[in-house]
Amino acid sequence: MHTLIHACQTLASQDRALPFALYSAVHAQHLRNVTIAKPLLVVVLSGSKALGYAEPLTCRTGDFALLANNATLSVRNLPEAGDYLALLIEFEYADFAPLTANHPSGALPSVPSQSSPAPRYVHGTVEPLLHTALLQFVQWSACAPAALWPLRRQELLQLLAVSGYPAVSQLCLPPSLSQRVYAVLGAEPRQTPDAATLAAQLAMSEATLRRRLSAEGTNLQTLKDSAKLSRALHLLQTGFAPIGQIAEQCGYHSQSRFTEKFKQHFGLTPTALRRTRLRETG
Repeated sequence: MHTLIHACQTLASQDRALPFALYSAVHAQHLRNVTIAKPLLVVVLSGSKALGYAEPLTCRTGDFALLANNATLSVRNLPEAGDYLALLIEFEYADFAPLTANHPSGALPSVPSQSSPAPRYVHGTVEPLLHTALLQFVQWSACAPAALWPLRRQELLQLLAVSGYPAVSQLCLPPSLSQRVYAVLGAEPRQTPDAATLAAQLAMSEATLRRRLSAEGTNLQTLKDSAKLSRALHLLQTGFAPIGQIAEQCGYHSQSRFTEKFKQHFGLTPTALRRTRLRETG
């Protein structure tokens, strides 16, 4: 695990786009309303992570959890005898295509019946083969062009499927309309397209967009806020840019307004979250 940690830290410290993120904390983090918009692989490298499902899930050092999309969770990141460190890899819907296509007999284990409820996550231990694949994924990302990233993400999913986790193929739920809107908004949180623009992008009328979002229990403003704040959370977890700069990057003209909205959503201020990543001095 030390080799994987070193590889992650080395690349995460560089100013480059990467197909993974490294989250860290030296003090406990307690967050609510964390959106899992796309299937997400979390590998706990140090410490533990608690996820607030109906039956809470705890991942300890050396565990992984592949989380289904369409989830909003409370999260606790807990350092234990050292820092909290987690490797995060987000998947696209298309990454699951090789698992759901027709494979030759015996190529993949059988998956649970489609009539049974879709799983919310797959949880397990990082065995040597998965560790090697993760290390290769991280090291390879230093030189591979972004166009090839989906290939290695697909390899990770297929490795999990043939390593005793066939339910992986059911973890990517078809995106709802609210997820599709969220994806558009999250692509550039500084820009906030109006309802008419979004409706045109999604090939529907504005009235239909609002009606269908209401049927899913949400609205456009809620999705705009969630997309902007989720981006801000990611920036706070992966870097140390000034909070005012992060607010501006996420479409907030007032840092105080950003702080207010962030606390309402996640349960703590951006400054309080940043302190969880800083060691006390002198």
